[in-house]
Amino acid sequence: DAALPDRCAGIEFDAITPDEKGNMLFFKGSHLWPGFRGPAQPSNESFKELDDMHNIGHVDAAFRMHNTENPDDHDHIYFFLDDKVFSYYNHTLEDGYPKEIQEDFPGVPTHLDAAVECPKGECIADSVLFFKGNDVHVYDITTKTVKTKTWSHLPVCTSATRWLEHYYCFHG
Repeated sequence: DAALPDRCAGIEFDAITPDEKGNMLFFKGSHLWPGFRGPAQPSNESFKELDDMHNIGHVDAAFRMHNTENPDDHDHIYFFLDDKVFSYYNHTLEDGYPKEIQEDFPGVPTHLDAAVECPKGECIADSVLFFKGNDVHVYDITTKTVKTKTWSHLPVCTSATRWLEHYYCFHG
């Protein structure tokens, strides 16, 4: 379809995250690419409320929660836009969402650039890495505390993901 964007036209993505089955989702504008090949589809085909109810058009950041100790959180997908967070489970927006980011992730800034889960063993504890500018905000999902580090030696991550126990920061 000529109206759908090409994945390789301008290689930047707004967000990249695995879904609850581990399939990668690449977001750009109001579209997503499920998996590593194939055409784009409107993001609201998979995550209805993203555009239908909230008309967000894009996401700032996204990640899949890795929290095997709490099955109520594990495998939920979080999307961030400006100062809001959307939580999906099985591709359905959870009751009470969207919320202010501070309600679910106290100490995490708004208008994020990227986010990625970091399981215990790769991080000290099950955590989420939130990127904003050169700062990385490490959010411990158990204690709900944030430690901020500045990574001035790296370009600003505009999207990030974890694949096969490796972390990828995309800039563009």
